[in-house]
Amino acid sequence: MFEPCRLLFLFSIFVISLTNAKPEHNMTSHSAFGHYPMRRPVEYSSPHPYPFMVSVRLWPNDENVCTGTIIGPSSILTAASCIFGWFEKELRLKVGSNNGDQATIYEIGSYAVHPDFDHKTHVNDIALIHPKQPIKMIPNKVSPVFLAATEPSVGSHSYLLTWSSKRADPHSKDELKRITTTIKDRENCDPDMYDPFTVDSRQLCTLNVPEEGACNSDFGGPLMTDGKQVGIVSYFLTVGYDMECGNGLPIVHTSVVKYRQWIASNLK
Repeated sequence: MFEPCRLLFLFSIFVISLTNAKPEHNMTSHSAFGHYPMRRPVEYSSPHPYPFMVSVRLWPNDENVCTGTIIGPSSILTAASCIFGWFEKELRLKVGSNNGDQATIYEIGSYAVHPDFDHKTHVNDIALIHPKQPIKMIPNKVSPVFLAATEPSVGSHSYLLTWSSKRADPHSKDELKRITTTIKDRENCDPDMYDPFTVDSRQLCTLNVPEEGACNSDFGGPLMTDGKQVGIVSYFLTVGYDMECGNGLPIVHTSVVKYRQWIASNLK
């Protein structure tokens, strides 16, 4: 007479064990830089969940050369390396689209580049682009990003917004993707065997899943934490002659927090 009760008890234990089981995607894999989450499916944004994103285009070829974020109607935050070597008349700003469709094109009026930017070491890799005409804000389609007031802690999860994250397909530049990443400590970000650059206190370092990460057209793009921009993509580490993006090595970002005063003084 107690057998049905016993079976019910065992079944309850089985259900609880299934409920508490950890999903496979929480497993970790090891690299020379520590642990990072195993590969996850790329999240495609649709239709406009990131209304602050800007594609900086070579004109008239309409080629995506780098990225920026809207921080005001007349100010686009980007990396100095994004616009280094380009004249204002050679570039355009494409806003209001995460896949290139129905975007609005703006001409560039002027740049504000950090006076101490070093294009060899990427220190002070920050700039503002000022369009000729103020960008028209459209609810849920075109609006400014929030800038973080504090830096994320080491080990915290952030994400990149990238037009061309795949090593296998680095030329797919018009479909915005969201890539999960992890904040890495600066001291262990750039061993000499990987890259000659030194990451200092004005930069952030992230560790990314192999095959996913920023490519050249993503320089100047945002590193996001809790819905706020904490960094600007500056460069990715390389090994020897392997200059491919998505190589599984860390990406270095200019810390937005360390330049809030410079940004404020150069807004239009």
